[in-house]
Amino acid sequence: MEEKIKDNKVKLTSGQKVDKQAQNFQEDTAVKKQESVAAKVQKYRLLARQDDPYGYAMLGECYELGKGVKKDLKAAVRLYKLSAGQGNAFGQAMLGKCYEDGVFESGEVLLEGDIQEALRLYQLSTQQKNSTGQFRLGKAYETCLIGEGDLEEAIRWYRLSAEQGNAMAQCELGLCYEWGKGVEKDIKQAVRFFQLAAAQGNDTAQYRLGLCHEEGIGGLDRDAKQAVRMYQLSAEQGNTFGQAHLGQCYELGLVVKQDIKEAVRLYQLAAKQTNAMAYYELGLCYEQGKGGLGRDLKKAVKYYRLAFRSGDSFAPARLGQFYELGLGGVKQDIKEATILYQVSVLLGDAFGQVCLGRCHELGLGNIKKDLKEAINLYQLSANQGDSYGQLSLGRCYEMGLGVVKSTEEAIKWYELSAQQGNKDALRRLHAIQSPPKIKPPVTAWNSTQLLLMFGLVPNSDAVMDSNNEIKQSPNSTAADYSSASFSSKVDSSAEDEFSEEELSDEETSDEESSAQESAEDSSDDDRSDEETSFSLCQP
Repeated sequence: MEEKIKDNKVKLTSGQKVDKQAQNFQEDTAVKKQESVAAKVQKYRLLARQDDPYGYAMLGECYELGKGVKKDLKAAVRLYKLSAGQGNAFGQAMLGKCYEDGVFESGEVLLEGDIQEALRLYQLSTQQKNSTGQFRLGKAYETCLIGEGDLEEAIRWYRLSAEQGNAMAQCELGLCYEWGKGVEKDIKQAVRFFQLAAAQGNDTAQYRLGLCHEEGIGGLDRDAKQAVRMYQLSAEQGNTFGQAHLGQCYELGLVVKQDIKEAVRLYQLAAKQTNAMAYYELGLCYEQGKGGLGRDLKKAVKYYRLAFRSGDSFAPARLGQFYELGLGGVKQDIKEATILYQVSVLLGDAFGQVCLGRCHELGLGNIKKDLKEAINLYQLSANQGDSYGQLSLGRCYEMGLGVVKSTEEAIKWYELSAQQGNKDALRRLHAIQSPPKIKPPVTAWNSTQLLLMFGLVPNSDAVMDSNNEIKQSPNSTAADYSSASFSSKVDSSAEDEFSEEELSDEETSDEESSAQESAEDSSDDDRSDEETSFSLCQP
């Protein structure tokens, strides 16, 4: 895998194709790995035929995970029972996990859940000092399967397991130190345990270590190459967070060559396992119609809702915008929109702070007009580096809205926003630094103008009335409105030109891409109403 990543880096810096020899190396490595798994399965089969309890347990794990054999949970449970029945500590721990969760396959109950039986098996396993049993018993204490739970006792069992080299326990201890759960928060200690677990192939530890490399924390230098390497290792094992973060790397062209379609494929894989981040990213892809997905606001709403229900902190504000304007098949509901903005603020989302700030500025929905609170929210957002928070704060200083008017301060925030590619900030800078001879008076923006600023605008059929409010033509509908991306994670300068298709892993053909590019180069008169929608937040 290291060789694979190294060649990807060369490809990025030199713009040349990956060396054929490296590709052969990757293929040979994959074959050897498969041969190694097959050899182990054969070994465990031979042991099991000799009525060996260790062979039963290890072969059971292969059937449970589908390693070297077709996944068969019924066979796994049977083998674990044979192993545990002969007193094998690992077999006891694995059978205990089956009793803890219950085992189901295709609607059939293979093993009824039984917490007490699970705990009995864990305790039997720990009496033999089995690291898996120790880890599982620690989990039982942490998750309140034993009494009201006991974090201190959980940490004690994790340590005993980790000292024996158990990767799951090492990763769990890393998480405890990262979050300050049962121990004093210590990122360096967290990184140490993540490194130990990741070296043994633990996919969660690899993903967490990737984050540490990306952010440069825990004594690690900021290293995007190492971060991507860890995400790849994690994603290859099916870790949904590794897949989602690797998807972002492909979307942004971080270390790997930018490939929006590959990003979408990875988001799809993670979304199939109900990953909240992947749901959100797919919502963005459908909203913007990129990565080979046709622009579909209804599907965007669907994925934002899934992301919101799954706990994603960015989804409420995005979903709130659809409720505010009644887009994507959603009935317009300003109060519901403001509630979603409030939720996003509670979750610390910088863009949600901008949206709620605007509600306070204008007195929208159930929010009372409060310029002081609006400024406070814009400031919180701007301090987090959100370009729209910076833009909004700059506008307030330019107009003296809730703050002492200051062109110098306005320019400062506009410049920070513009550095992130915000086109509106660039326009304001141009207007301030190169004012026209005849300059109209600067007044507070009304609701429509603020919506224009946020990239939610009507198509060419809509007109403005005498009060500068949107007045739709009889032929326009909610589907004629479009929303630009406000995610700071997405490169606003990238233009994705793909044909419309349903959520799938299939790529567009060269002919389809060529036809799409040709269509996008045509005049506005030849486009549909949805395609003629425009945004002040885009070039």
